[in-house]
Amino acid sequence: MEVRSVAAASSRVAIVPSAADAAPNVPVLKKKTSGGLSLGLSISGMMNEANTKIAEKERSAQFASENKAFTNDDLKKAWTEYQNRIPEKVILLSAMKSYDPVLLANNQVEVVVDNEIQKRDLENELPDLLTFISNQLHNGAIRIKVRMSEIGENKMVLDPQERLMEMIGRNARIADLKNALGLEID
Repeated sequence: MEVRSVAAASSRVAIVPSAADAAPNVPVLKKKTSGGLSLGLSISGMMNEANTKIAEKERSAQFASENKAFTNDDLKKAWTEYQNRIPEKVILLSAMKSYDPVLLANNQVEVVVDNEIQKRDLENELPDLLTFISNQLHNGAIRIKVRMSEIGENKMVLDPQERLMEMIGRNARIADLKNALGLEID
């Protein structure tokens, strides 16, 4: 096999065959640095990622025919599990944590958000979110409706003491940190 390299500053990119590839004669694209370290960009890796997405879609198709009953608690658990998968999506995560989803009739789920940005982000995430929740709950009939909160519907504003107590309720170690630092709420 002919290997071509492109010099750029102190690194080269070369096409190198790999014996570990599933398909014969499929080259692996690896970046070589001056130290000879491989930084792992490979065609087979991209193919594996694509195969994983295909498998997820096939699983989704399987669950699309299922219609297992679920409770609001089951929905909230799946909702929280999805939140744990997306820590880098800060605005979306904030929107998802602001209000719990509400199970309505006929597998309809309503989600309330505070503003247009949160609504747009959540609507953009709906295909992945719906696939995940449908898979978790084994119910392909779930539909999610996103709406803006109405005036007066917003969560009650908490004073600093109430906010601290809510945070401690979520994570008891916050109380330890508060005590260790000798902090007080005014």
